[in-house]
Amino acid sequence: MDIDVLTRVLLPTSLAVIMFGLGVGLTPTDFRRIATFPRVVMIGLFGQFVLLPALAIVVAVGFGLPPELAAGLLILALCPGGVTSNFFSFLARGDVALSVTLTAVISLAAPFSVPLLAGWMVPVVAGKPAEFQLGLVETWATLLALTVVPVLLGMMVRQINRAVAGELQRWTGPVGIALMFLIIGGIVAQNWEMMPAFFAQVGIAVTVLVFLALLSGWLIARIGGANRQQRATIAIEVGIQNGTMAMLVTGVLLASTEMTVVPAIYGLVMFPAGALFVLAVRSLGRPESGRAG
Repeated sequence: MDIDVLTRVLLPTSLAVIMFGLGVGLTPTDFRRIATFPRVVMIGLFGQFVLLPALAIVVAVGFGLPPELAAGLLILALCPGGVTSNFFSFLARGDVALSVTLTAVISLAAPFSVPLLAGWMVPVVAGKPAEFQLGLVETWATLLALTVVPVLLGMMVRQINRAVAGELQRWTGPVGIALMFLIIGGIVAQNWEMMPAFFAQVGIAVTVLVFLALLSGWLIARIGGANRQQRATIAIEVGIQNGTMAMLVTGVLLASTEMTVVPAIYGLVMFPAGALFVLAVRSLGRPESGRAG
């Protein structure tokens, strides 16, 4: 399949479908939970907005990644809040309600945070601000149209007809993930000859970042007094990224195939890494009944 069709048609469609699926599952309660458990929510947001990008910079510098791959890794870290985290949180017997709240807040904030943080941090790891600069207006408009608008439309559908929303929620997730894997497969196929080199350069770095993020998310939640369910959820929220959004930013807005390889490789690493974390958390025993505020 032509790479332009993948990046300019299927990729935006996949992101919009995934975000619409998030929206049809949201209720006002998911946002009121911020006031109910502010400390735990703030820990999760700190992990996603501050800790995760810092870890990406450390990994990129530590592995000596080339500028394009380093920028791709950082942009991946700046796109947290993947809806897959809700699924992993459920499997890990985490606090799914907290997971949904964090995903919702991050998804609505990302169109504004990604271009601002990328403009500040990408030059730190890539050293080429002119080449890797995101246009604020274009990025805001694109991400708002493909993330916030579908989420709001999904919430409207839920308010109008819950039965229809429930049926749509069953299908949007699998369809979005299927499209994502189709895109990843197309990117891998387009860069097949270079993939061994890309894996050698960035595959281990991506894997290290995922496991560092999962472990660090667990630790900051524990330090913050979160219970086991909340620790599992915060770890997953910090460790599981919105790879589709990262591919959109790198592949469409920055038009860099090399950068896009990073979130594509992440898509291949995310599921086995998440599964291993779920098994580790479940091995700790039954979740605690108490809830931290």
